[in-house]
Amino acid sequence: MGSPTEGGDSGRPYQIEAMIRMMPGMRRLLVLVCALLVVGCTPAKRSAPSIRAEATKDVEFGRYEKAVELYAQLVERDPTRWYDQYALGRAAMLADDLSTARMALEIASTLRPADRRIAEDLASVLYRMDARDDLFRLLRDRAQTTQAPEDWMLVARYAMDCDDPDTARLAVRIAIALDDDGSAAPYLLAAQIARQLGEEEDARRALIIAWHADPENEQVNTMLRDMGVVPGPTLRVPEPQGASAEPAAQ
Repeated sequence: MGSPTEGGDSGRPYQIEAMIRMMPGMRRLLVLVCALLVVGCTPAKRSAPSIRAEATKDVEFGRYEKAVELYAQLVERDPTRWYDQYALGRAAMLADDLSTARMALEIASTLRPADRRIAEDLASVLYRMDARDDLFRLLRDRAQTTQAPEDWMLVARYAMDCDDPDTARLAVRIAIALDDDGSAAPYLLAAQIARQLGEEEDARRALIIAWHADPENEQVNTMLRDMGVVPGPTLRVPEPQGASAEPAAQ
């Protein structure tokens, strides 16, 4: 028979007792190891700038659906960030997800009502959704609030797209009246509207006024030549004949 020191059965009670004394510490170690494993297997939450940068790149490369998913993560984290709402709306618009685009752009417009980019994109979405009443409510409310020529010109453009020439004429007249700088843009638009309606004399008159406001405007010069008018300093503004697309020059 072997002795206890030679690994006989009589040594096992001492080994078991030692293991029992060690068990609390082993349990703590086991819990710690498991916790570290769980933490190691859980992906870290991506930062907002990282997501935003990836989404921007996706838009640049035409991966609009992917960009929508990423911007949606950002607005879910913080729906009060106007830029993320706007970026989501624009990406969704490019992806033809018009309902998502409208919702995001309406929120962005509420958060940043003075931003014309947001209003223009929202108007485009409403037009594509054939939501004409909502479209003109948006455009008129904005134009009446800002009294900016650019906003009345936007009303005029969409009115022509929606076959409403009377509203288009009125809106471009208001834009001209509000344009203290006397720029060519509202007169150019007035000429385009008149030509679409077959009102050649009104179009010519508006173009000549536009030329005097900006003689270097290539679009104005091209349209004048297309109508058989040679641009130059001898051009005189003709008297209006009948209903005109714009008021007489001051």
